[in-house]
Amino acid sequence: MELMIKEHKNHLRSDRTLCCRFEANRFRLLLYSMAYMLMHTLRQVHLKKTQFAKASLTRSM
Repeated sequence: MELMIKEHKNHLRSDRTLCCRFEANRFRLLLYSMAYMLMHTLRQVHLKKTQFAKASLTRSM
């Protein structure tokens, strides 16, 4: 679980709360969380037996 939280925080940059309004920061975190859940669901369900089953959110350059 800690690795999932770390991936969420570091690779989606969900720790960024740049807006001064609480609602804006909460909405930003909601969008980050939805993106993470979408990626997690894709990996676990739809990409189960493909090369992308263990895809990561890290960027490769």
